[in-house]
Amino acid sequence: MQRIGTTILVLTMMSICLSSFGPQAYAGPATSKPPAVIDTFSPATRTRLDRIVSEARNRYHIPGVALFVSVPGEGVWEGAYGHADLKTGQPLSLEAHLPIGSVTKTFTATVILQLVQKGLLALSAPISRWVPQVQGADQITIRMLLNMTSGIYDEYQSGSQLLNELTAHPHRTIRPEEVVRMAVAHGPVDPPGTPGYSSTNYVILGIIARDITQKTIGTLITSQVLLPLHLDQTTYSTSSELPSPSALDYIVSDPSAEAVPLYDLSNLGAAGGMVSTVSDMAVWAQALGNGRLLSPSLEAERLQFGSKLGNLYPLPTPKGSGPSLPVRYGLGLFSLGGLIGHNGEVKGYICDVAYSPSHHATIVVFANGDNPTAIPQETAADAITVSIADVVLQNR
Repeated sequence: MQRIGTTILVLTMMSICLSSFGPQAYAGPATSKPPAVIDTFSPATRTRLDRIVSEARNRYHIPGVALFVSVPGEGVWEGAYGHADLKTGQPLSLEAHLPIGSVTKTFTATVILQLVQKGLLALSAPISRWVPQVQGADQITIRMLLNMTSGIYDEYQSGSQLLNELTAHPHRTIRPEEVVRMAVAHGPVDPPGTPGYSSTNYVILGIIARDITQKTIGTLITSQVLLPLHLDQTTYSTSSELPSPSALDYIVSDPSAEAVPLYDLSNLGAAGGMVSTVSDMAVWAQALGNGRLLSPSLEAERLQFGSKLGNLYPLPTPKGSGPSLPVRYGLGLFSLGGLIGHNGEVKGYICDVAYSPSHHATIVVFANGDNPTAIPQETAADAITVSIADVVLQNR
């Protein structure tokens, strides 16, 4: 199974524009402050949560981790460990703005479902009206794009034409139509209706939303999701600059970490181009989990999860180290055991945003380092999230 929610360019893009930052030795948790406890998880639970983050940072040499955990009636726990910049020793802030990668898909899907709710679009509509050049477009529906069953090639994976273009021209900005053209040139991976994760689906959804409304997907996300929920620390980015405070991103190769400059996030667009903070994502996890911006009928549609795409595992990985959570995809979000949400990955930035409807519980994990060699099928953020769920959500 490929990494669920891998938005783009972890392995191939490691070589793009590697900076003069150079490798920095990993600084362990001895220099880190544990999270500030603002409610009453038991001392034993707090100790176990603290150990999960420390173990992940030690095992995978992740520079920094920021997180939020809330279980009503049990406790709230939030804070930041480690560093935003290994060279200067700058600590990672809980307020840091980091790319959220494929968590962007949850916003794009919400906008698309709102268009369905308004009668401007149908889940059963074939995509041939908007992208007739896609092979099998008359058989591929909006629903298939949303739930990852289109069969369209994922242009955001190692070896793709897109990555080759960005490797050769790292400062280039590539329009959504160009991404679709590249995917068409490659050809489909499977017949329509076959499960298979592809970020190209969400690039196409962004094009469709724009053509229907005459507004960009970024404008729609801002007006229809960010403003109503007061997510004022979340943005749809069209640059390589992050709001302050932020953190450097690191690709980890034991035992060192290479700081890698961020590319123009517009190349990720509707599939992964957003930036946010832990606190905003805690609000979004709850709104997403409760279907706050959709009608009950559309929320029920959204939560129809398909075939299992794989499993995510707790610490310590690899497989077989503990009880795993199966991953299934719905309309722009996944189920992870009893959790629903999404994960994201942009070069060295990784995150998980998850909500448990049965416990009304929230788990958000951000990190500014990725160790793809150590965890080939998931990220450290995934492993932290599953491990936290094992601790705080009994009988999930």
